[in-house]
Amino acid sequence: MPDESDSLLSDLMESEAAAATSAGPDLAANQKLCPSCKTPMAKGAAKCVHCGHDCIARPGGAAAGAPAKKSGARKLAIGGGKFALGCTLSAAGALVGAGIWYAIAVNAYVEIGYVAWAVGLLAGFGMLWGYGKQDFLAALVATGMALGGIFAAKWMIYNKFIELAGTSRVATAFYTERRCQEPFDRRGLPDWADERVVCEDVGSEVFEMSDREYARHDDEVKSWAEDARWQDPEYAKSSLAVHYASLSLDDAEETIEPERADEAWNKAHTDALARVEAMSHEDRVAEAKRIEGDWVNNVVSGMQSEIAEEAGFFKMMFSPIDGLFVLLALGTALKIGGGHDGD
Repeated sequence: MPDESDSLLSDLMESEAAAATSAGPDLAANQKLCPSCKTPMAKGAAKCVHCGHDCIARPGGAAAGAPAKKSGARKLAIGGGKFALGCTLSAAGALVGAGIWYAIAVNAYVEIGYVAWAVGLLAGFGMLWGYGKQDFLAALVATGMALGGIFAAKWMIYNKFIELAGTSRVATAFYTERRCQEPFDRRGLPDWADERVVCEDVGSEVFEMSDREYARHDDEVKSWAEDARWQDPEYAKSSLAVHYASLSLDDAEETIEPERADEAWNKAHTDALARVEAMSHEDRVAEAKRIEGDWVNNVVSGMQSEIAEEAGFFKMMFSPIDGLFVLLALGTALKIGGGHDGD
C-alpha cells in the first residue's frame, strides 16, 4: 500500500508545478531547478524541499557544509613559512649539539666521536618539529645542518686542544728553569756559565713527567711563580740586571773577542745593575713580568704552530672511527629531517 506521506508530497509537487504554469512568466522568472533532482524551486531557496540538496554556493565552488579549501597561494605561503621554521630549528639544533660536544671535550680533555650522533639527532628533529612534512629537500637541508654542526664542533675542539697542547707544560717548564736560575742571577753569572747548564735539564724534565707528577710539580711551581718570588725585592732586581746585560752583549756580540767575554759581561752587568737600581721596586716587578710574559707567549705560539703543522685538522680530528660516527649522524638527520607523510 503506498505511503500516505509520499502521496501527499507528490500532490504538493504537482500543485506547485501547475501553479507555476498557470502563473505565467512572472512566477517562472523567480524560480530555478534544483541542481540535483531538477525540481522547480524558488531562486532564493537555500535547500530543495524535494531532495534536501544544499543550494548555497561557496567560494571556490564548494557546497555548504563542505570544508573550505585553501587557495594555492595560501598553501604555498604556509608551506614556505614552515620550511623556513624547520631550517631555523634544524640549524639551532645542530649548533646546540656542537656546543654540547665542545663542552664535553674541553671538560673531559678528550674528543668523543659518538657525540656526533647527538648533532644529527638535534638537526633532524629541528626540521621535523618546524616543517614536519615528508620532503626530500627538507631531509637534505637537515643533513647539511648536521654536517655543518659537526665541522663547527670539531674545529672548536681542535683549536682548543692546540691551545692546551701549547700552554700546558711549556710555561711550567719555563718557570721551573727560572726558579733554578735564581741563585745564579743573584751572583751575576753570565748566560754561558757552566753552573747554569743544570737548569736546562731541569726544564726539560717537565715534559717527561707523568700526569700525576706533573700536576703536583705544576702546583708547586705556580705558587712560586705567581706569588713567592715577587715578595723578594732582590729577585726582580737580579733577574732584570742579567736580562739587560744579556741584551747589551747580544747587540755587541760580533765585536767582542772570545777571551774578553767574561770581562765584557762584568762591565755589561755592572751597567745593567746600575740601571735597575734606579728603578722603583714596583717598576722592576712590572718590567720583569712583562719580559717573562712576552717570552712565554712567543714560545707557546711557536709550539702551537708546530703542533698544528704536524697534526693538521683532518688528520687529528677525523680518524676512521670518527668517520663512522659522522655517517651515523648524517643518516639520522636525513631520516628524521625527511619528516612523515601528511598534509
